[in-house]
Amino acid sequence: MNRGGSTSIDPNATIGRISANGPPTPRQSTECSDTTKNTSTTDRSPLAVRWVTEASYSEIYSISRQTLANWRYRDRRSGRTEAPSGFPKYRRFGKAIRYLLEGE
Repeated sequence: MNRGGSTSIDPNATIGRISANGPPTPRQSTECSDTTKNTSTTDRSPLAVRWVTEASYSEIYSISRQTLANWRYRDRRSGRTEAPSGFPKYRRFGKAIRYLLEGE
């Protein structure tokens, strides 16, 4: 319910919209010159490698999030900095944990 002045919403706004170039930025311009276009590879080919969240990884491989946490705990207790062979590779980015999802 709007109480006061009229507010219009721009349907072409790109705030918070996920693009093929990565996570959303606070403001993405819909216009760009030829010199500022991103020339990096943005395709999601079957061989693409990317970092996914713990929830996404657990859903893809049908492994519970608690199991993933237990494996990380076991690695930390044993002093390992890399996951052992056969276990998912993960990294901490601050407090966020991301798992490496390799193309098959």
